[in-house]
Amino acid sequence: MSKKGEKTSISSKEFEGKQVIDANGTLVGNVKELIISIPDGAVSLFVSMRDGSESKIEWSNIKSIGDVVLLNKEVELQKSLTPTLRPIPTPPPPPLTIECPNCKSKIPAKAKFCPRCGFQVKQEWK
Repeated sequence: MSKKGEKTSISSKEFEGKQVIDANGTLVGNVKELIISIPDGAVSLFVSMRDGSESKIEWSNIKSIGDVVLLNKEVELQKSLTPTLRPIPTPPPPPLTIECPNCKSKIPAKAKFCPRCGFQVKQEWK
């Protein structure tokens, strides 16, 4: 018999998204859905694990359900066999330069005047 004010039933939607914590207090994943097997009526949770895999957790492995689902056993997460690769950032292209027709120094391609000698540069790229 249940205590006064205690829930005796729960909607399957209330499970979705709950965090699943194992017996060691480790976050192992989040509940995706509640599964009821036909014809035996066995209940289990389908969990999206932190390591990217998915797992079915039998009802007998659940200790309690509140804000989180607490398991009565330790769950070992699979370690990724391939390291996470991060893209190597490409450096910005070097500034485009041209040669001043007067003093032969390198100047920015979009310069209107040479910063060294003051010569007016014709913009041939236009």
